[in-house]
Amino acid sequence: MFLSNLSSSSLYRLFWLVIILVALLPTGLVSYLLLDKVVQQSREQVLTSLSHRVDLQSEILERELSIQLNSFEQLSQLSDVRLTPTSAVFGYQAGVQLKEFTTQSPLASASYILDRDNWPVEVYPITAERVQLQLITSRVEPFLQQVEQDQILKPLIFNVNSPAMVSALSGNDLTASIDNGWVMVMVLPLVQETQHGSTKFKVVGSLVTLEPYQFFSQILEKWQSNNGGLLLLEQDIKLYSTGLIKENKTDSNIISWDAQIKLADKTFLLRITEPSEGLKAIVFEDLWRLSLIVGSVLLLISCISLLVTRLVGQQIAKLTSQVKAFSQGDYQYRVSGLRFAEFLQVSAVLEQLSKKVITDQAQLEAKVEQRTTALSQANAELNSTLTALTETQSRLIQSEKMASLGQLVAGVAHELNTPLGICVTATGSLEEVERSLNSMVSSGTLRKSELMSQLQTLTDATDLIGRNVRRSSDLVSMFKELSLEHGDEDEGLTQFELKSFLQQLANLRLNSQDSAGVDIQVSGDEIFVQTYMSTLRKILSVLFANARDHAFKNQASRGLKPKVELSCRRTDGLVELCFLDNGSGVDIEPIARIFEPFYTSNRYQGSVGLGLHLAYNLVAQRLQGDIEAENLQQGGLKLSLNFPLQLEPLTQPSSKVLEANWSNASAIKKIDL
Repeated sequence: MFLSNLSSSSLYRLFWLVIILVALLPTGLVSYLLLDKVVQQSREQVLTSLSHRVDLQSEILERELSIQLNSFEQLSQLSDVRLTPTSAVFGYQAGVQLKEFTTQSPLASASYILDRDNWPVEVYPITAERVQLQLITSRVEPFLQQVEQDQILKPLIFNVNSPAMVSALSGNDLTASIDNGWVMVMVLPLVQETQHGSTKFKVVGSLVTLEPYQFFSQILEKWQSNNGGLLLLEQDIKLYSTGLIKENKTDSNIISWDAQIKLADKTFLLRITEPSEGLKAIVFEDLWRLSLIVGSVLLLISCISLLVTRLVGQQIAKLTSQVKAFSQGDYQYRVSGLRFAEFLQVSAVLEQLSKKVITDQAQLEAKVEQRTTALSQANAELNSTLTALTETQSRLIQSEKMASLGQLVAGVAHELNTPLGICVTATGSLEEVERSLNSMVSSGTLRKSELMSQLQTLTDATDLIGRNVRRSSDLVSMFKELSLEHGDEDEGLTQFELKSFLQQLANLRLNSQDSAGVDIQVSGDEIFVQTYMSTLRKILSVLFANARDHAFKNQASRGLKPKVELSCRRTDGLVELCFLDNGSGVDIEPIARIFEPFYTSNRYQGSVGLGLHLAYNLVAQRLQGDIEAENLQQGGLKLSLNFPLQLEPLTQPSSKVLEANWSNASAIKKIDL
């Protein structure tokens, strides 16, 4: 309501105010960012100085400790020191070397050579004999046992809190006057080499040095400022502290910086602190200087914005009136009184657009009519083409079904032709024998030898007919099972662990006569699957029979022991089951032909060529998966079965099964291929 009652001059003032605010907002944001940046830089200057001191101090202390540890390790390698725990002859020279190490080290206060029973053999200085070493030896003994067990030389560094020990090392008998009772203990094993089996050395003693932390002040305190403090920690344990200490992490009056010091397997934390008054003074001075600059800039921007918005607002108002007129269809409206070239260009562009809009409207209507007609024609052509493609697809599918069925019938006829032909031939022989016997009986010329010969012929022919009739019967039974409808209809889905199933199947094969001499190995992941167990067992039986009759038939001549590997793994909701043999492989291209019905390389040895075709159909139709073959570079064949991890029961035949029933034979339960 308030805005609707404003006059045009009031709207201009509101517009100017908005422009000024838009100009001030970026300035205020930049000022805020600059203020924050100044504070950060001031703090970073102080922290950079502090971090430099901490890093430098930590490097010096770490270098001093590392030099001392290296000297300590060199001392432990000297033969006099290593032999002293077992022979006093070397004690004097070892004591001299122990004294030299202790006096040259800026941190070591006492050094010991201990025998295997942790009794001091050599000590420097003599006053160190007053130190009670039970706190130390209780940790040294397990360390030496571990070193001798692992046969790895390494140092042991630990800290003990014993004011009495520090008092004895400093020559002060008043234990209560000791402010810092923490002592760093360095231990190195003393060993002698042995030649007994796998043991390379024997631990005969240890080398120990004591370094009270209160003596570290000569290194640490020279880097401490007058108002600051210094703290040395190990896992929140204060080993050394002096000056201003930050007890509470949230204390904003003290700033601190930490650095790590690593020595062997120990990590120490060095912390240097400073009062925050100096930082506050620096930040306040920088903020005051920046505030003066920002205030001046804001005042200047406000004045310039007020002037610019007044001029620009008037020009924009005129252009707005022109746009409003064009939007209402008044394309002849013209604007006068524009001062700036940019606004004049905008007005000219608007006039050109108004002319182009009129022209484009007429052209657009014509194009819409043309394209509507073209789309109608194209739509009719597409519908006609789609109908033709659908009919062609149906004819191709039917043709493929009939061709596959014809191939299957031809294969059946071919397989039955041989035994039935033999039966026909044998029947002809029986008829010939019958006529011969009738003739000889009628003429009375039948002799015993002739009768026996004819009877033998009858027996041979009868046996030949019986064998070929049985073979024809077996073939008919096989072909009856080429339909899934004669499969294991009552078999239900079973949940089982696949690797255990494969191992059980392998054990049964190893104990059977068919797989005698074949090495069967099972590997892979433990996978629980839901599928048809008997179908999977039938598939693997076919693969074993195929490997026996084809892959391993020339294995003896190659000098290789027959070997089969079964492996399984899970991949993206599927199970990959691999059957590998080290046989002769397959020498046909493409290799997928081995899954075609009636393909076999052992036809003259009685094989029919339906085994792998059976496996293919069972995997595709029963397990709803696929099977692939691949020759291995090192020799042999790899058959990969991929099927769902959790198979869902089919309530009705799927389209995949229906199509496969036309083009592929299904299965036989057991056949020597």
